[in-house]
Amino acid sequence: MAGCGGGSDGDQLSAKEYRERGNRICRGANREARRLARGRLRTQVENVADAADRSRARFERLEPPDELRAKHDEAVRNTREALHLFREADRNFERDGADALLNVIEEIDEVVREGDAVARQLGLTECATDVR
Repeated sequence: MAGCGGGSDGDQLSAKEYRERGNRICRGANREARRLARGRLRTQVENVADAADRSRARFERLEPPDELRAKHDEAVRNTREALHLFREADRNFERDGADALLNVIEEIDEVVREGDAVARQLGLTECATDVR
């Protein structure tokens, strides 16, 4: 998720505006993740986690319409959980090496699958990783 935030004046977005902005955030995040997915594994984990955190912040600032608020909040919680798992792997990398990521990969996969389902329900097709 990259690029734009919600209305800086706090105005609620229409469903169409929300989807356009949310998808724009995800397109940018996906481009950044592909660019950062090079080099040593530890560096990749750090870089992708940092990029995901920036995108998460942009996504959280979106002001969805009332009918999408509950799912938006669910997507935010899901994103925070996935980011927490990546950060956990990063913290444990020094001690455990690549096993740090392997130790949480199943949890990350489950969170990502749940996030994909929520993204589809919100109409954020660019945010669902399993459609590429």
